Amino acid sequence: ITKSFYENRFGTRCFLLVGPIGSGADFEGTSGETIESAISSLGSEGGWVLLHPAVYNLSYTLFVPPKVRLMGIYPETTILETIYDYVGVDVDEGALLCRLTVAGPPASTQALVVVRTEGVVERCKILDFACLGVQLSGPKAKVIFTKFESSYTHSYTTAVSLQAVSQVVDACSFHGP
Repeated sequence: ITKSFYENRFGTRCFLLVGPIGSGADFEGTSGETIESAISSLGSEGGWVLLHPAVYNLSYTLFVPPKVRLMGIYPETTILETIYDYVGVDVDEGALLCRLTVAGPPASTQALVVVRTEGVVERCKILDFACLGVQLSGPKAKVIFTKFESSYTHSYTTAVSLQAVSQVVDACSFHGP
């Protein structure tokens, strides 16, 4: 998939491609640092960061700031995988996490995704959370059209935690033992 394809689809909005080494993307690599570099280069205006299919290893919390849209090209094969026991992705006010799979490490005690005020998780897949899949922590935070799957059966395993007013969980599916 080329940059011109997205220029035609999204118009003049600023967007960057991230992909594995050799993919021809604007930022090449499969680490959280590579994604963070792309996000940082957007500046305060924000924009789109599109991820080529790959497993991206997150060795610390990936912060998605306001006005940034982090989107996978193919959700089943674009995976953000947390390596350690910490929050995987922090979606800030007005940011969007879309068409990605977020997978947790075994027996994590943290939320895989935290969504702040007016942040949105849309059309994602949240996998293998031992404790908490998505924590909605701000007003008007949303998780929509998202699939939750976990093989853990602990009494404290929770797909979504609502912690403020006017939050939305809509058209989601939940699978597990």
